[in-house]
Amino acid sequence: MRTGHSKSAGGAKSSGSGTFSTGFFHTIVALLWGIVRVWYGLKVVGRENLISASGPIITVSNHVAALDCGMIASAQLGRRFAFTSLASNFRLPVAGFFVRHLGCVPVPSRGNDEERAVFAAAVAERLRWVDARGRGWVVHFFPEGALRPYSAELGEFRHGAFTVACQNNVPVVPVVITWHKAGPLRRLLRRKPRAVLTIHPPIHPLGPTPKDAQALAALCRAAMCSDLRFQTIG
Repeated sequence: MRTGHSKSAGGAKSSGSGTFSTGFFHTIVALLWGIVRVWYGLKVVGRENLISASGPIITVSNHVAALDCGMIASAQLGRRFAFTSLASNFRLPVAGFFVRHLGCVPVPSRGNDEERAVFAAAVAERLRWVDARGRGWVVHFFPEGALRPYSAELGEFRHGAFTVACQNNVPVVPVVITWHKAGPLRRLLRRKPRAVLTIHPPIHPLGPTPKDAQALAALCRAAMCSDLRFQTIG
């Protein structure tokens, strides 16, 4: 079930010790895809913006449902990826097992410089890993840092994702989940709204400085807001 530290050309690690094997990983993702497809009627737009990129990527999205991590995972079928997650999730009885072995990274406490340094190093390490096809891993962030169910507005962004992207010269792909009224047939099965997940083209950092991170965050936020204005509920 666990992968080792075999290396690819250029010395990049194929995966991390303690993460699920590729086959088992993609089985989990396929199951998640089925769940969110049925439960939320998920539609994915712009998947080619992930498929076309072969190097490491950071993705960012709004956080609007308990299972939106499943939506993000299903949009990345065929790619290896990791989430950033609250440290408390690693201690959950069952879910914690999957959080740890999917390669997730615990989010540091605010104001804790030591935790922040460990976090940045852990994300940077995953951005050096490659999958069996030689493609870089994807690391996902929820920059709002809090769940905002069905919200049509973005909360304040933390800049961790954008700082790491600038420090490692990795593009950021903005992803946004919007909610829309379900059609008559779907309302017979479930009254909840339908989710649409839109993947935007990668945005590349201009440099490694804090100002570059702020500029990158602003560009990603603008891309995400351009879709949220079309949300029909919330």
